[in-house]
Amino acid sequence: MRFLSKLALGILAITLLWYIVEPVYTYRFRLTIEADTPSGPRSGSSVIEVRSYDTNVGFIEMRGRHARVIGEAAFADLGQGKNVIALLAGGEHAQGVDLFRELVRLVFEDELKPHGYSLAAMANLRGKKRIAPHLIPTLATFSNLKDPKTARIVAPDAFDGAFGAGYTFRQATLEMVPAGWWPLNTIGITGTPITRGIEKKLLWWDQPGRPAVAAWKALVADNVVGSIGPETLFKE
Repeated sequence: MRFLSKLALGILAITLLWYIVEPVYTYRFRLTIEADTPSGPRSGSSVIEVRSYDTNVGFIEMRGRHARVIGEAAFADLGQGKNVIALLAGGEHAQGVDLFRELVRLVFEDELKPHGYSLAAMANLRGKKRIAPHLIPTLATFSNLKDPKTARIVAPDAFDGAFGAGYTFRQATLEMVPAGWWPLNTIGITGTPITRGIEKKLLWWDQPGRPAVAAWKALVADNVVGSIGPETLFKE
């Protein structure tokens, strides 16, 4: 027991030292998508976390800024069996898999530029802003939430064609929310909770095999978008 206690203390000490030498900055934001429908406005949101750190040690390819995204796609129920999902990627074919690592910096560029886009400044950001059209995450829909093969991408300006008359995309917003204190936020004690439960809305999620692969293939069709983990479009 003494050995295990000393080992645990040693690991904790090393971890704390690492955070002092190369601190990890955590920030969270609420991504919200809004649409108008024949039955009124509808919206969906998801709280997403980004953990970032800068390093100047190790091999050259290991240096620079690193970030990990934790969260899931924002799901909006449009009524009448229709839905729209803001995937964890950007671009016409969801090829921009690094979008969420850079989204806060891009949306809050004016606020962060005077601070050199530092991670500390990002972690201290507060406020809410509309996401510019070219930065809106890739939007997708499933005509049947039980069938991943019914996925298709829908452009923000094509809602009426995808869903019918009376459906229009209104906006996407990004709101900075409290991330809480490390390490308590890693176990959900502090901070605005990270959204979880997308698999309960995507009813195909727990099907045998990897149904997300079928969804991804339906989304990109014959477009080549490089290597990607299909599951990470919906959940990280």
